Amino acid sequence: MTTHNTTATTELFTQCKELATAFCNHERDAVRMAELACKIATARDLAPCVAVDYARSQTIARDNCRGDLARCAISCYVGTYAKYNEGSLDGVWMGLDGYEDAEYLLDCMRGMHEDEADPELMLQDWNIKLDGLCASDLGECPDADTLQFLLDMLQAEEDERELALDYLSARGDKLSDYTDFADLLSQEQDAYAGTLDANSWNAFRDWAVQMFMECHEIPENLESYLDAEHIASEYSRDTYEGEKYVFWAR
Repeated sequence: MTTHNTTATTELFTQCKELATAFCNHERDAVRMAELACKIATARDLAPCVAVDYARSQTIARDNCRGDLARCAISCYVGTYAKYNEGSLDGVWMGLDGYEDAEYLLDCMRGMHEDEADPELMLQDWNIKLDGLCASDLGECPDADTLQFLLDMLQAEEDERELALDYLSARGDKLSDYTDFADLLSQEQDAYAGTLDANSWNAFRDWAVQMFMECHEIPENLESYLDAEHIASEYSRDTYEGEKYVFWAR
């Protein structure tokens, strides 16, 4: 029985390699594609020609993902629990930028592991270029709602996204504290109190004094008589200070 299986596997690899050679410029690439095609054919009970087409599509997708990563604000390394439990870290980096639908994104991620009949995705690493968003909040197996949150965030205008992430960071919140990105935006907009002066060495104190003067209609010529530190201390009780913005603690 073992001999029969070994012979069948060898024959399958030979057929896949012959087909893969037509798409590859180098012997080693044809071997890799044939090996992947064999896994796909075995897992999904497919004919060699179909398995090679799947393997070729997966290879192209991987190459495209790698090429776009430098421009991606959020990317993740997509493996599977089955491979991990077998001691393999085989997977691919995928950028989230450009995707709009989480279910479609998940389908694409699963498509990177055509050698498994029902791949259980494991997002083993994250590369995030957005301030205020932590990889620890996302984990290894984010659900479709979390991924949709990220996709909606990436689709937003840059200033909207920056404000929302600064609010998230200032409060120490997690994505799971909000129903979706629209909910985060709504709460951030309601809480927005002002912009910090990037050129000031004590931006929050300067903002607090300015806010106090506007609220109490104090002339600018009396500003030097104000206790700036006390005013800032009082305002800090009712606000969250971000990197660039201030938000009311409501």
